[in-house]
Amino acid sequence: MALEHAIKSMKAGEHEYFNLGSGNGYSILEVIKSLEGVVGHPIEKKMADRRAGDPPRLVASVSKIKEKLGFVPEHNLDSILKSAWSYFSKKKQ
Repeated sequence: MALEHAIKSMKAGEHEYFNLGSGNGYSILEVIKSLEGVVGHPIEKKMADRRAGDPPRLVASVSKIKEKLGFVPEHNLDSILKSAWSYFSKKKQ
């Protein structure tokens, strides 16, 4: 509610950029393991060394949007993957 109110109260021509996320970072392996739980079977993987310059994990800071708009993440990695899997599974039918 607070987030919706803050967005509606912005004046025309005003804009800001915000990172959206949970404030938590996940490795590719953590995402794959979570997805395996969602789909119910192992996912074939090809392991390789990290490419030069690839960070071990990425984290979107939500401090600005929390401060300015009261944003509080409502979903975790598992719920996001379940939602995406459900959406794309239905779309394939």
